[in-house]
Amino acid sequence: MSEPFSFHAEWEAVDGSRGDEIRATWARFSLRVNGHPVTRVLDSRSACYRDHILVPLYPVTEWIVRNWWSLLHEPEVTGDKNYPQRHDLRFGREGYALPALNITPQGSQVTLQWRPEEYGAITFPSSGSATIPMDAFRETLTDWIEQVIARLEACQIHNTLLQQEWAAIQKAPAEERAFCIAAGIGDSPLPSNQALAEALGMSSLPLITIDRQPGTHWLDALTERSGEHQGGVALAARQEIPTRFAFCRGLMELLAGEGPVTSLVTAARTERQKRNRAFAAEFLAPAQAGLGTGDRK
Repeated sequence: MSEPFSFHAEWEAVDGSRGDEIRATWARFSLRVNGHPVTRVLDSRSACYRDHILVPLYPVTEWIVRNWWSLLHEPEVTGDKNYPQRHDLRFGREGYALPALNITPQGSQVTLQWRPEEYGAITFPSSGSATIPMDAFRETLTDWIEQVIARLEACQIHNTLLQQEWAAIQKAPAEERAFCIAAGIGDSPLPSNQALAEALGMSSLPLITIDRQPGTHWLDALTERSGEHQGGVALAARQEIPTRFAFCRGLMELLAGEGPVTSLVTAARTERQKRNRAFAAEFLAPAQAGLGTGDRK
């Protein structure tokens, strides 16, 4: 059975290219979606088809890392003319031939669409579409990035933007990841609380609503963290507080906690409660915090 998303790179020695990272990462590169070679090309110079392209992988890999959160979490935004710049593989080619592959995340899945494209003497003749598991897509992208970084390091090339940005992503704490994901989502509405949880990597998140008991007017939610990316939320939002806001406050407690822990989300004004309120406000309204589609860097 074919892998949902896979790549293969064979490094090539190419002289004359400008930039150490370009020379080091020239490769015979093939990309497949459910076994279909998206990189199949017709070369007019040889009048032959082949399933690989010869390109330096540094530019497109840097593009992937710069758009990491968008590629994993930003659903398609109608009317956003800049959306393709973050989701069309061609925007990472920097003068080299790459297929027109659109990447549209949809929570636990991602849709990949490719179409015919001509670039100089090269033609990408095929078209198609597939929806694959997000986990498989993320895993392949991670392997791709790390293989290119390993090649740079083997060639004694360090401190490139690609290496620095990827190291920052890998080391990002839970709160920073949450805000980056919110920036990637922009002001696009998510369909459900479960979708919000999946966007932040919470794979197991039972969600229940509990009846408010006398004397618990101060309680908005209770969270139970059973392990990394696992836990549950019990909502008891006060009448004047939207349920989703309380849910996102609870989600912050799950993300920030270490080990099994039970946390209360309340009306108190402690630093902890202020923090989860600020997170919920930023996550649900990223555009108001300068994180909308028009302010991405």
